[in-house]
Amino acid sequence: MKRNSFLAVCALLGFVAAAHADDLQDAQKLYDHGSYAEALDLVGKSLGADPGNVQARFLKGLILMKEKKESDAIAVFSAITDDHPEYPQPYNNLAVIYAGRGDYERARSALLSAIAADPQDAMLRKNLGDLYGRLAIRSYTEALGLKSDPALEGKLRKVESAFGRP
Repeated sequence: MKRNSFLAVCALLGFVAAAHADDLQDAQKLYDHGSYAEALDLVGKSLGADPGNVQARFLKGLILMKEKKESDAIAVFSAITDDHPEYPQPYNNLAVIYAGRGDYERARSALLSAIAADPQDAMLRKNLGDLYGRLAIRSYTEALGLKSDPALEGKLRKVESAFGRP
């Protein structure tokens, strides 16, 4: 009798885990189709059953970014980096948020952490290069505010043509 009870509990737990995996897959589909509120509800259900699920936590952060809840997204991605510093993507998403806020130093720090986690990821290095381009635009613009310099104006135009105006 004990063996049958144990097997029944194992089967039930397997069913519950599969149901939450389905919730997460459905949440991803809703996210992909722009149904962020519904996706967040399903991610919440998934996290209720497994609060440490990194995939669900990451998706929650992405949804919060799309919903323009940047402070909440920062909290989610920061918690993931605390728990799993070996994953580069949460750092990359932090960098995107910080750069969008004009906080280029924090964005740079986050990208350097992402690159430390995965030195072979070309996208992370591209993002760092783009960030340095934004920093160059800011620096050249500030310098031109202090002193007119035709050579510096030419540099600023070149950098802006490569990276666009912020």
